[in-house]
Amino acid sequence: MTDKKKTVKKESDAEKIAKARKRRLALAAERKPVEEKSDSREDFRKYFLKISKKLEINKSMEEVIWIHLKTIKCDSKELFEKGIKHFGYKI
Repeated sequence: MTDKKKTVKKESDAEKIAKARKRRLALAAERKPVEEKSDSREDFRKYFLKISKKLEINKSMEEVIWIHLKTIKCDSKELFEKGIKHFGYKI
């Protein structure tokens, strides 16, 4: 008798898991991927090339600084200098 109860419980757990998975997939399908501002990223790449020579920054730091700029909302052309200063470099 206890075997039947365990089987029924396992089936209901499996159903719950399947329903939860369906909900997660539906939510994921509704979400739109966040598109990166390609113009801003390209502008930053050019800006970084200029300042990297002046400040002697390694090329590998470009991605790190870009992520920092995006995080502090300084990812527009006008705010690059502010973001670089916030990162710790003196221009």
